[in-house]
Amino acid sequence: MIAKRNNLIDISKFILAIMVVAAHTDFFIDINKLIWYLLKNGLFRITVPIFLMINGYYFFNINTKQHYIKWLKRVLILYLIWMAIYFKYWHKQDTITFFELFTFGWHHLWYLAALLCSGLVLYFLKKASNKRLTAIILTLFLLGVFIQYIKVYINVDIEFLNNIIKKPYVVRNFIFFGLPFMATGLLIRRNQEKLTKKTTVITIIGFILLFIESYINYKLTTNKGFDILFTQIIVCPSLFILILQTKINTKFNTKTISLYSSAIYFSHTIPWIYIVMHYQFTNTTISIITVLATIALSYILIQLNKKIKYLL
Repeated sequence: MIAKRNNLIDISKFILAIMVVAAHTDFFIDINKLIWYLLKNGLFRITVPIFLMINGYYFFNINTKQHYIKWLKRVLILYLIWMAIYFKYWHKQDTITFFELFTFGWHHLWYLAALLCSGLVLYFLKKASNKRLTAIILTLFLLGVFIQYIKVYINVDIEFLNNIIKKPYVVRNFIFFGLPFMATGLLIRRNQEKLTKKTTVITIIGFILLFIESYINYKLTTNKGFDILFTQIIVCPSLFILILQTKINTKFNTKTISLYSSAIYFSHTIPWIYIVMHYQFTNTTISIITVLATIALSYILIQLNKKIKYLL
């Protein structure tokens, strides 16, 4: 059965997109560094996993080769368009770095690269049993967490390996990040009818553990950043299930809100860079202005998307 549009998913995507902007602009760092860290490397780290799970949830509906090719084409074009839009920010690199950025995605566009590659693999895993898919998810994710903590806490003696392991795409990729969470979304969709109990308690416990993990990292790493946290695998699926099980009625079109979330995610770096280059504001002020400017820019992009398909 094809999953119906869920209003709360659309609203959640909008909130998550705003959180991404807040994370990138270092919201609250000028006010309180502990709170900033708990937000950026704690709360805000739920954003991309949930985005990926949402994509995996709807990926369940892709049952034919034609639909699969159409999905791949859409994501690939979306990736190439936005990499082209941001080309001036990343093209002046040496050959190796240029190739790495084009392959893994510049800045926040790594999400599209990971989504595309995850979809390439997940299509062939759709018929895997729940146990096998769960084993794949946990194995890849936990390996990613292991590498993430080595990146932050351990300096590898071999310089060549140390230089490689410090690169962001070593864990921020489709293998350890994209595929596990996208597959989780598909797994949740496959078993949605069996998930009768609300996951409120698990979600609350997950958030508590997330903040504890983040606080420990803050104390031990002198503000180093994390892409993958162990507690993401607890809080993100439980929160997503809770969103699916919570029904709300709205009098407005939440599909438009969903478009705003995509536009905000893809375009926010443009006003952010402009504001940073031309004004001397505090980070929190920059965050607020960037959000407002990006919402305005998103309106324009949504109108353009009506004529230029694949922009959002």
